[in-house]
Amino acid sequence: MKTIMITLFIMLSHFVNAQDTTREKVRIEKVVQHFRQSIIEKDSVLFNQLFHENPVV
Repeated sequence: MKTIMITLFIMLSHFVNAQDTTREKVRIEKVVQHFRQSIIEKDSVLFNQLFHENPVV
């Protein structure tokens, strides 16, 4: 019985899908792109918006 359960578990584990992270990757790439752009252009407003939502005085 134990071997049947283990075999069944192994067979069914192939149907499990990993989480789709393409949307998260796109969002991370946008943040990295904005970060690079703010450093290259020395844009402090864009740079501060990446880290803090409230106004910085």
